[in-house]
Amino acid sequence: MPCLESFLDSTADVSVSPPNEDRGMKWLIFLPLFSLLGGCSYVSGFVRAQTPRSLFERGYFAEMAADEGYPARRASDGVRVSRDVTYWNAGTSKDQRAFMLDVVAPTAESQSPRPIVVFAHGGGLNAGAKDDETHVNANLAIALAQRGYLVLNINHRLAAEAPHPAQAQDMAAAVRWAMDQGAAYGGDPQRIVLGGFSSGGYLAALLAGDPRYVQAAGVTPTRIRAVFAISGFFDLKDLSQSFLVKKFIVEPAFGTDRAAWETASPSTYADAHWPPTLLLSAARDRSASPQSSALCTQLQRAGVACRHVVVPASRHATAIAHLGSERATASFDGLVEFLDRHTAGR
Repeated sequence: MPCLESFLDSTADVSVSPPNEDRGMKWLIFLPLFSLLGGCSYVSGFVRAQTPRSLFERGYFAEMAADEGYPARRASDGVRVSRDVTYWNAGTSKDQRAFMLDVVAPTAESQSPRPIVVFAHGGGLNAGAKDDETHVNANLAIALAQRGYLVLNINHRLAAEAPHPAQAQDMAAAVRWAMDQGAAYGGDPQRIVLGGFSSGGYLAALLAGDPRYVQAAGVTPTRIRAVFAISGFFDLKDLSQSFLVKKFIVEPAFGTDRAAWETASPSTYADAHWPPTLLLSAARDRSASPQSSALCTQLQRAGVACRHVVVPASRHATAIAHLGSERATASFDGLVEFLDRHTAGR
């Protein structure tokens, strides 16, 4: 998320002057915003984002478009897509598409069932969709399917309607669907991978770290063979050091109770029970990259196989776009090698 991300980074350590100091100093906090909005393509991206959208959601898509523009759709050679499959009939939402997923499967025959990747989109838990106009989620799903994986590209409820833990419950329900229905699409319910981008990476890590979500959905945690997150966040207290992130992402989804933030943070559960983990972050991401590094260190100390990979020449929002294209071949090959190694065998 180039422009807003840069603004959040630039204001993270800026505090408002106490009442006995010059009140004019308070306005210094806005100077980075003025310069950024005047010097980048964020405003153009905001205007071009498809409507109707909430202010937050328009801002999210604007950031996706501002730095490099939306990537082109990836050619789906060798892949078939079953769109808008309902994965949870028990869930309730005003958005009829909240409990839908796309099944992205290789067309080539396989002698054995394929590992299943359950993948969640980004958007701060309050924006985005599996098949939004950025194409990034669909492109990555196609890229993984072309390398032999059955990918479930999922939607979930958004926090404006249903705050945490609704999104974690939704992803757990999608994992249960993979267990029950994945074989019908050529998948192996015994080899499930959790993955996601940004807030979707947070969800994947939370389900890996706190097994109560998948257990409540009737899934044995040992079915989860690996987890990966792209530009994910894992420590809500640390994330909330930025005032704007706290007000526009953390508090709307998780409330204001700091103890609840700790309970909802994947880093709280970094222990030996985690499956092997790959955390990918952008070269120019001063929020998600340190969190990825910190979580990986915690997991390694607990004896978990974890690797942190930096996607070169990318920002928070463009790391996934590069992985789903030809712009980060080495990083994508590393992701596939990780998945191959930890899903091998039945």
